[in-house]
Amino acid sequence: MTKTALVWIVGSLLVVPQLAACDGETSEGGTGGGSTSSGTGNGGAGASSTSSGTGGGGASSSGTGGSGASSSGAPPLDYEFLIVDDDGRVLGYEADDGTLTDLPLGLSLEWYAIDIVAADNGAFMAVGGQYNSTNSAAAVYSSDGLNWTDVSPAETAAPDAWRSIAYGNGSYVAVGGGVFHSGDDGATWTAVPGIVAADVAFGDGRFVTSVGYHSTDGVSWTAPTVPIAEELSTDQVVFGAGRFVILADPYGNAPPVHYSDDGGDTWTAGTMTQHYSGFDAAVFGNGRFVAADAYYMVYSDDGATWADGTAPSTPLDMAQIGLAYHPTAGFLRVAGQYGQGEIWTSADGMTWTGTGGPMGGYWLTGVAATQ
Repeated sequence: MTKTALVWIVGSLLVVPQLAACDGETSEGGTGGGSTSSGTGNGGAGASSTSSGTGGGGASSSGTGGSGASSSGAPPLDYEFLIVDDDGRVLGYEADDGTLTDLPLGLSLEWYAIDIVAADNGAFMAVGGQYNSTNSAAAVYSSDGLNWTDVSPAETAAPDAWRSIAYGNGSYVAVGGGVFHSGDDGATWTAVPGIVAADVAFGDGRFVTSVGYHSTDGVSWTAPTVPIAEELSTDQVVFGAGRFVILADPYGNAPPVHYSDDGGDTWTAGTMTQHYSGFDAAVFGNGRFVAADAYYMVYSDDGATWADGTAPSTPLDMAQIGLAYHPTAGFLRVAGQYGQGEIWTSADGMTWTGTGGPMGGYWLTGVAATQ
């Protein structure tokens, strides 16, 4: 039976269809090797963010989830964006009227979602953590955005929540407490030994992590010959217009932005109007890079020189953030904290229009465009 609920979105009261209920900022970086620690939890991550490191040889651990296949013959996905939240829900967002719809996952998985990515074949993968003793990694896969399968690895194989996911060359790479690869839509996951990363992105045939390591297949990784500054706590990596860009929380006088034009092999410091305390999400669209944290929006037309954007004030202090770009709907920013959510829209990535107030019941954490 279809139910309805009232939510505030883009300043107006909407009746949102609620389908069958489903179960339901820290950053880390490293260069591999040695003992490292990582923090996981309900931190947000941008749809386009990525990270990774390099690992040495040796045996790798793998976890097995459910089958990556999902049923066929489903109706077409009629949403410009898919949004995930802290209750493990996947929500469809229609940009023309601001309708937000719960999609019934039909899973028994008890989890919280952090990030979601769209593949180039119409499939989606969402990742986060499970509500168990270790907050181990959780992952759900859909070939069409409507039918979903639990493809979480075994708890012992991935004991930390995953905070970022990227897709490319027929493979998914997830990061959080390590780097993990799947070439079969999540049916199996393999840990890449010796790697610690906070974010990962894909572009021009390569995965690149937020500490500069790169890979064409997500299995074998190469360190950059000219690395970024060691005193950075890296947050986000994003690809656009042939360039990878790393945004970081700098320590001391280290630049907060670095870019690479050779697939992550060498890195050059960029400039920003001021040093921020870190970034939760980054995206590229319509010729422009955009990054955000709970309080600020910044943008760049080349990824090297960044300026402040104009965003409405938000009552969601220290919120988790997600960013995505759709070719016809423009930029979308989602934010969530303590059971409340907000959605902001922008045509140019510089000036943003927000909701009239927080939406109750939606702790929004990540977003992906459906094309």
